[in-house]
Amino acid sequence: MKKLGIKNKLSTLALRFKGVIKRAYEQTGQMVAILVDEYDKPMLQAIVKI
Repeated sequence: MKKLGIKNKLSTLALRFKGVIKRAYEQTGQMVAILVDEYDKPMLQAIVKI
């Protein structure tokens, strides 16, 4: 968040998360990808089996 110059002015976690995504898009002009830890575990297990 520091790299994007974002300050935590929003009250709820959901609003802060939404704001981070929005500002990241606005500042970079690129789509934002969200990676959630542990959700990739089944994918990684499948890749290892190949």
